[in-house]
Amino acid sequence: MPDITIDRDTLDEIMVATGFPVITMDDLEMTELDIRRLLIWPALRTFFRWFPLRVENQYDLNIADYSFDFPRPETYGVLDARLTTARTRAGAITANPFINAQNVSITQKYQGVYGTPYNYDMTLTRQFEVIERQSIIDMRKAFRVHVDNQNRKIYGYSNINGKFSVAWADYGTDFSQVPFDKLDDVINLAASHILRAFGRLRGQQNSDTPNSFNYTEFIDEADRLRDEVLDKWRSYTKPVLLRG
Repeated sequence: MPDITIDRDTLDEIMVATGFPVITMDDLEMTELDIRRLLIWPALRTFFRWFPLRVENQYDLNIADYSFDFPRPETYGVLDARLTTARTRAGAITANPFINAQNVSITQKYQGVYGTPYNYDMTLTRQFEVIERQSIIDMRKAFRVHVDNQNRKIYGYSNINGKFSVAWADYGTDFSQVPFDKLDDVINLAASHILRAFGRLRGQQNSDTPNSFNYTEFIDEADRLRDEVLDKWRSYTKPVLLRG
């Protein structure tokens, strides 16, 4: 279980749900380390499942079967994987095929003969040659990608050389990695885990004791906060790219 990094102000804001600062950490049934590891970490884990850290890497791919291990311990999946085959005049390629096509059409031009502005339409001819070559590549290309999350690797096959661009999905253990516009949501989600844990713990108290605690209020508030956050995330519009 990872050690969670969180600044004091954010932790205090989360603990307000339990009665902080009137009730201090010393008054609670768990230590601060337990709270970070057992209650705040699950909130961060849920957040990064919905909004992973995107880390992009590129690999030279040759004609053969390929296999790449997940690059970091924090990597848990793949957001996007594609093969780029278009090349510029210098032979370099980028992860964006539209940029590559633009580079080819702009940079690969013929100069006019004998210092004249006339090149006998060789520029246009060259562009047609590039389009024809790229069409043949795309027609004959066989490219397969499989993501094996259990064994933490991505593998497949390509029958053409190119640049393999992978956008990995990572999680984080530092609360500062949560973007500002999602900060309130993750604070509420962490508070939900804390309220539920202390509500269940105090619900086990002996009913014969002189002081009783309304633990159901903690659990009800935990359910409300969690549902509010997850319903909000589920309502976000997901982009869809259609190719005609």
